[in-house]
Amino acid sequence: MKVLFLLAAFFAVLIQPAYAQDVLREHRNDDPAAKLLDKDGGVPQTVSEYANIYYKNCHDANTETQLDEYVVTQCACTASKLPEFMELKNMKSLFSKGPEGDFQQGRVMMLAYMPCLYESIKEFVFDSCYFPHEMRKKMNSPRKICECYSHKMADHIASKAEFFVPGMAREGFNASKAVPNPLAHIIGSNAFERQSRWQFEQCVMTESYGFGKK
Repeated sequence: MKVLFLLAAFFAVLIQPAYAQDVLREHRNDDPAAKLLDKDGGVPQTVSEYANIYYKNCHDANTETQLDEYVVTQCACTASKLPEFMELKNMKSLFSKGPEGDFQQGRVMMLAYMPCLYESIKEFVFDSCYFPHEMRKKMNSPRKICECYSHKMADHIASKAEFFVPGMAREGFNASKAVPNPLAHIIGSNAFERQSRWQFEQCVMTESYGFGKK
């Protein structure tokens, strides 16, 4: 009964952002350099400059202000990985319409955005679990429970990201189903909530009552 009470209390405060609309593709240009100007009015010349623009667009797509710090983590992590596998021509295509732009968006999702989900999900889940004072008072070992819970959730989402990120599938990327802020979409999804309840319950049973520990 105490476990059920904890679960009800936790999910009463869990952030549930609205479903994001696909504004990313609407803001693409036929000429990728047309509106991609830096603060001095110059066209980006390097992969790093395009990565900085990706970060800004990624962050600006967030409309859920309560998620801002986690979106910052996600976008910064993704942008920092781009130079590892994107050439300058790839970065230019990323901001253009058409099949090549969609292909590069899929590469970014698969090789950078999805691997970065672990840290942003972990931060979000831990903060949502540990920092509400009322929640900590209801748990026997709040830090251990929240660390267990945040790790399990982050590991689950990151390892199965193709099932959570709109547009992603094992067979490839469908840009028509993409959303500009996949992180907010994931956190606001029913699948995330169902998995949250399961993982939180498991961590309460393990860390508070020793179930499953050898």
